[in-house]
Amino acid sequence: MNKMLERKTKLVVFVEKNEFLVKGLAKLVLMLTACLLVHFELGFFQRVHVIAIPIALAVIGAFVPMGLGTLMLAAYLLINLYGLGVEVCVVALVLLLLCFTLYFRFAPGRSHLLILTPVCWMLRIPYFLPVTEGLVRGAGSVVPVMMGTVMYYYLRGLRANTALFTTGTGTEAMGKVNAALNLIMGNKELWLVIGTFLLTALVVSAIRRRSIRNAWRVAIYTGVTIQTICLLFGKLILGNMTGIVGVMIGSLIGLGVDIAVEFFLFQLDYSRVERVQFEDDFYYYYVKAVPKVMVRAQEKKVTTFGAESTEEELEATKEKIAKELEIDPNLLK
Repeated sequence: MNKMLERKTKLVVFVEKNEFLVKGLAKLVLMLTACLLVHFELGFFQRVHVIAIPIALAVIGAFVPMGLGTLMLAAYLLINLYGLGVEVCVVALVLLLLCFTLYFRFAPGRSHLLILTPVCWMLRIPYFLPVTEGLVRGAGSVVPVMMGTVMYYYLRGLRANTALFTTGTGTEAMGKVNAALNLIMGNKELWLVIGTFLLTALVVSAIRRRSIRNAWRVAIYTGVTIQTICLLFGKLILGNMTGIVGVMIGSLIGLGVDIAVEFFLFQLDYSRVERVQFEDDFYYYYVKAVPKVMVRAQEKKVTTFGAESTEEELEATKEKIAKELEIDPNLLK
């Protein structure tokens, strides 16, 4: 365990020393993954279906603030959806505006979640997000996750029903709008997932604030269990049993991610708990202090002995011994 804690300390120190580089690489990977997924999965507008565009956007996004990168990705998405029709593009624009509005209201500074959530859904590993956000930021930060989920289901519906929007005449514009809206409003599985994510984040946030031993670990296990049960029973009630195995595997992967998050952000030593009591003119205060686990990385010290230094040290040692024994130092030569 100490070895793992030492590696964690070294990693934290490395990240702190190279924060600009690490953040830049993380943004590059996230933006490149999102742009390439849009390019290959939603490239409906052939005029911009050039691989250089998503790569260029990802590189630029690595050097600009995350909020600006999110806007760039949103613009690129809208341009690609324009290939399906103006109606589809307008509905997507309304959804994006709603996403940004709720983001600024509930979780400012977490714009990466608007990108990360659809990407995780496309990679089939979104289930760690509500638990992680409930642990780190509280239930409010799950709102961008929910909006990213809505956006993902809308885009998935468009990809599965492309023919519905590419056929017909301009007189059927209202019908296309209704069909696009129905991809959201009529999708019961979407509302099941949103409700489950919200419930999970609320439960996790409530438990991790309690003054109990291993609060974060209890919150993780409880959140993952509630989330998995709600999704499985919800699918059973809806009569849609597809993706059951994916939910279970994704939940296990999410559990591993959440435990890793706890390891890096919240390690406490419950064997050294201290309780402090004090008072002022109006209140008695009872404080429970739990120290964090702190392990310093061992530093190797190498001492080099040269011929001169060895002789000097040997002479000094002989003189010290002779002085202690009260004899002539020459007798030890």
